[in-house]
Amino acid sequence: MTRAREASGTWIRRFHPSPTGAARLLCFPPAGESASFYFAASRELATRVEVLAVQYPGRQDRHEESCARSIPELAHETYLAVQPWTDKPLFVFGHRMGAAVGFELCRRLERRAPLLPRGLFASEGIAPSHLARSRDLLTLWDAPVPAPAAGPSPDRLTTVDEHAPAHWKQTLLRCDHRAMRSYRPSPVATVRCPIVALVGENGTGAAGAGEDGTGPEGIDVERWEHHTESDFDVQIRSGGPGIADTDWPEVTDLVEHHVRRLMLKRP
Repeated sequence: MTRAREASGTWIRRFHPSPTGAARLLCFPPAGESASFYFAASRELATRVEVLAVQYPGRQDRHEESCARSIPELAHETYLAVQPWTDKPLFVFGHRMGAAVGFELCRRLERRAPLLPRGLFASEGIAPSHLARSRDLLTLWDAPVPAPAAGPSPDRLTTVDEHAPAHWKQTLLRCDHRAMRSYRPSPVATVRCPIVALVGENGTGAAGAGEDGTGPEGIDVERWEHHTESDFDVQIRSGGPGIADTDWPEVTDLVEHHVRRLMLKRP
């Protein structure tokens, strides 16, 4: 098992090992981000829930690799990498673009292992049933991408170092948006596990939420309810848009609350 986990290290990062944690939380970053987006979340949960952060290709120590071209590709590769980590109850967390990857991973896990995963947290993500008419808003939903002043186009560039100059970071975002734009989920696709949708109450523009859980331009996070055959809940947290390091204490408390609640249910 240890050797298999070491082999999964290309895709899976464990910043704070938690042998006493009752469950694991597999986290997918938003567009343009890396596994370190979840470092603060891992620190907050530490001894309670063990956080596994997914490292997409094309960034940080994987900067020499080609960026993924599709959401299903990211989900499939993560599915293979996470197998050695399924000896504890597994929950999935995805922020924005990461919610789409997490949803596709859950579908793959459920086809092959009916007791996994135990729940999906969709943070500021566009539900598959709403994605078709929201496709032109994807670049607003994640970080804005200014027009490049110089540098290669996303069609020619396949690797990005996020510590490089700004135009390289912009190219990384464009690559991730390209993967999201090519995503064609079924509007009636479902998972068997519960879904908890999270959204900030104070955001405006790209990721805001109204009191009814409505996001930008009428994007309704409650549409995620149509994609689970189990329980559904919406959690409107303070702050937003996005998740800053200072937001993680509240977000992780909400996550832990639902992890404990869902673990009491029979899978």
